[in-house]
Amino acid sequence: MADPTDLPAAPALPQAPKAPELPPEAPQPPVAEQVAYKRSESLTKLIGALVKAQGVFTSAGKTSDNPFHKSKYADLAAVVAACRPGLVANELSVLQPATSQGARVAVTTILMHSSGEFIESTLHMKAAQDTPQAIGSVITYAR
Repeated sequence: MADPTDLPAAPALPQAPKAPELPPEAPQPPVAEQVAYKRSESLTKLIGALVKAQGVFTSAGKTSDNPFHKSKYADLAAVVAACRPGLVANELSVLQPATSQGARVAVTTILMHSSGEFIESTLHMKAAQDTPQAIGSVITYAR
């Protein structure tokens, strides 16, 4: 048997190409400005019910005045009235809880089906001022 030290040296392996350098990671936005999205594992029943509900939805009447833009718009009550019959008939419900931390406001919209399936998304906005009136306006606007 040959002495292992007498064996010829193995040829050098070719160098793998050097990976390109990645740009520095962009700074993450503050938590208060990140968009949050959640959903149940299954959406099958919720989607089926939503398709049926959308067939019942009516147009929301533009009955409110916007003096700044000299136009009319559908207020939240009109939108809810246009959607509620279709939602209820198809066992769907919408919740929109709001939270605030100073002038930062978060409104979460949760579309739920009686089966327990849900889709949830949170919109974060900043009020012009840290006052109850400004925060209330942002909550209403976000809804």
